[in-house]
Amino acid sequence: MGSRGTGVSSRGLELGAVPVGAFDARAVQQVLGLPWEQEPLYLIPVGRPRG
Repeated sequence: MGSRGTGVSSRGLELGAVPVGAFDARAVQQVLGLPWEQEPLYLIPVGRPRG
């Protein structure tokens, strides 16, 4: 999956996005129902910034 345009796209919608590389990959696999061979490398939470 691509992520280069995520920040630009989110700003256009008045949202914020930031890549996260430190997380429990196995827990994310379980929550998302991913098979063992699909390991998440990073997450990009998107949401409304405070303020």
